[in-house]
Amino acid sequence: MAPPAGFDTSRVSPTDAVVTLRSLPRRFTEAFNRAGGAGTAGRDEVLARRPAGGGLSPVAHAAWTATALDEVASAFRRVQEATNPLIELPTVDPPSPVVGAGDTPASVLARLGASARSVADTLAAVHGEDWLRTGQAPSGPVSALDIARHGVRIGIEHLRAAERAIRADDS
Repeated sequence: MAPPAGFDTSRVSPTDAVVTLRSLPRRFTEAFNRAGGAGTAGRDEVLARRPAGGGLSPVAHAAWTATALDEVASAFRRVQEATNPLIELPTVDPPSPVVGAGDTPASVLARLGASARSVADTLAAVHGEDWLRTGQAPSGPVSALDIARHGVRIGIEHLRAAERAIRADDS
């Protein structure tokens, strides 16, 4: 699988993937806590607001990350449980509308936390040659490591986009 445009995951090791995925809930929470607005209601309004130039709100970025990580975990488990299964990986850019984008920041962060812990725990249980197991995606063969790296890419790209949207609102 050729590295896609965007965040380069080509040097992400299995351990790096687990650590990065475990850190996503904390990092999104820290980004959300930097959002302006008077009190929790003002902050929640900032987090739900789409950027003026278009794109997703910070909450929608976190909601998509949670959904995508659940799909990554499912694909990863299929590759570990079957020989060369057909798998579908989530896209980096979410379909519209994003499920959960209208939820409260707290509930989205809770869902993201559960999804990130689940996928990280799934990855942490794999060792050695099992990282080389493959599945068949529409784009061709994909290894377990490729799948983990894809989850990291989604998490990091959407974290960065949420941070940009929060900073843009502060301007």
